[in-house]
Amino acid sequence: MTTKVGRLVAAATLVGLIAAPWTGAIAQMGFPPMMPGGGMMGSGGCADFLKSGLAITDAQKGVWDAYATALKNTPSGLTAMKDSVMTAISGGKTSVEQLDAQVAATESRLKALKELRPAVVALYAALTADQKKKADQMLSTCIQ
Repeated sequence: MTTKVGRLVAAATLVGLIAAPWTGAIAQMGFPPMMPGGGMMGSGGCADFLKSGLAITDAQKGVWDAYATALKNTPSGLTAMKDSVMTAISGGKTSVEQLDAQVAATESRLKALKELRPAVVALYAALTADQKKKADQMLSTCIQ
């Protein structure tokens, strides 16, 4: 019995050591963002939450629409990134293959953020001082 327990503890420790880097990476990917009430949301829910919270005006509609479109288009890169990492973790890949998947996921994430940046910059420039204060607290929720 003691040997069985010892093997189980050793196996659990090994799984923890192997999974630890991935859990940190997946947590940093932010899939999907969390709403303030604790519920998860996709890009559509996030855009609605932001638009309401920032009180976007008619004069800001053009930059808002461009931002919402860019945000909507971003998840495709993020979903691909998540899928590649999850496949590597669950697919019995070697450590090198898992690292390659993590590199590809990180590159995909970077590309998605770079594509989103111009829309965020334009939106932020069009905001009032009060809206910018709110945006500083809210925008990162949707671009994680």
